[in-house]
Amino acid sequence: YIVRSENGETTVRNVSRDLQNIVRKVPEAFLGLRALVCEGKTELGILRVFENYWINNKNKEPLAHNGVVLILGGGDDSPKTALELKRLGYATCFFADGDKLKKLQPSIEELSANGVSVFHWNEPNAVEEVLANELSWAILKKMVELGAEEKGEQSVCDTIGSKLRSPFTSSNINIDDWLKNGIQQEDIRKAIGEAAK
Repeated sequence: YIVRSENGETTVRNVSRDLQNIVRKVPEAFLGLRALVCEGKTELGILRVFENYWINNKNKEPLAHNGVVLILGGGDDSPKTALELKRLGYATCFFADGDKLKKLQPSIEELSANGVSVFHWNEPNAVEEVLANELSWAILKKMVELGAEEKGEQSVCDTIGSKLRSPFTSSNINIDDWLKNGIQQEDIRKAIGEAAK
């Protein structure tokens, strides 16, 4: 149960079965005032990185100081989680990729109509695609190098190469060399974004 007292009126609301996974996995979520429900692990991870950056480089308070709790919504069930938290009286936001917006149930329109603030990338972009398209070329090169350190150079080249429209075989992760071989920057960025998903 969630107990709230506002303007002298106390309400007790039952936590629905739809939120039992949150009760078990992230019980502290119910101690916050505001819920930021993330569609998936990528969205949750990027918000944690931003929070860490703001705290360490911008001298900002952690989200928890403002009563905000980040919650992994669990993919397709994440909109339902956001709506249920809103119904329990939490100020709720929903953060999603733009590649599955039409498949989400309840829809983003229904979430908005019920007072959930919705943030998403433009269709049809996922976080990985947005980053690949928007980061500077130098930072994108570093990201490819980090991927190669983690997964191996050949694996990264094969995965990105499979997403390129033109025939591509290389074991060289230097994306500047790919440009020199006639592959357009736009195509490289698109392939990296798709490969990272």
